[in-house]
Amino acid sequence: MIKVGNSEGTFGLLVTKKIAGKAEPCLLSCFHVLCGDDLNDQYVDFNASTASETKVTLGHSKIAEVVEGKLNGKIDGALAKITLPTLADPTIDHPYISAPKGGIMPIGQIHIDRPTTLYLCGGKTQHRRGVVRAYDTDASIKFGLHVFKLEKLIVTERMSDKGDSGAAVFGEDGKIVGLLVADSKHKSYIQPIVPLISQLKFEINYLP
Repeated sequence: MIKVGNSEGTFGLLVTKKIAGKAEPCLLSCFHVLCGDDLNDQYVDFNASTASETKVTLGHSKIAEVVEGKLNGKIDGALAKITLPTLADPTIDHPYISAPKGGIMPIGQIHIDRPTTLYLCGGKTQHRRGVVRAYDTDASIKFGLHVFKLEKLIVTERMSDKGDSGAAVFGEDGKIVGLLVADSKHKSYIQPIVPLISQLKFEINYLP
C-alpha cells in the first residue's frame, strides 16, 4: 500500500500529465488517499502551499510527490508526480486479466442485464473480482470523520476492503472502468474514469 502522512491506499494507475509544459509520469489514486490529512467537512482542491503532506511512500521509499487533486461531487481523485524511475511500467499485476489495455469500459444497463464481472488489484486484498449491481448511483461516502456525497458511482458486490481505495478497476478485456472509492458491508463503489480524466487532465499509460 502507498502512504501519504496518515493516509494509505492503493496505487491506481500510471498516467501522464503535462506539468509546466512537460509530460510527466504520475500515479493516479483517490484524493482521500493522497490528500487524506487535508480533509474537512467541505469539498476541497489540493493546494501544495497548505497541504499537510505531499510525499508518497511505498514501504520506506519515497516514490512520488502529490501535484494535483480534487474532491467534489463528481470525483475523488489526485495525481502524484513519479520520483522513482523504476515505476515507469504501467502493468497491473493481476492473475485474471492483462491490464491496462487500450480503451475505456463505460458501465450501463447492458452490464446489469448480462451480469458482468469487474476486476481490481487492491493494496490490501490483492486480486479480487465482483459482479456489477448498479450504475449512475449517488452515495454518501464516509472518509474518516467526514461524509461526502459522490455522484454517478458504479456499484458491485463487495470485492474490497479498507486500504484498497484508489485501486484501478477493469473489465475482463483489461479496459479501464474507474477507481475504487469505498466499500460497505455488501458493496464496493467505483468512480468512473471519464470524470477523473476530464477534471485532472491526464492520459492513461496503456500496455503496448
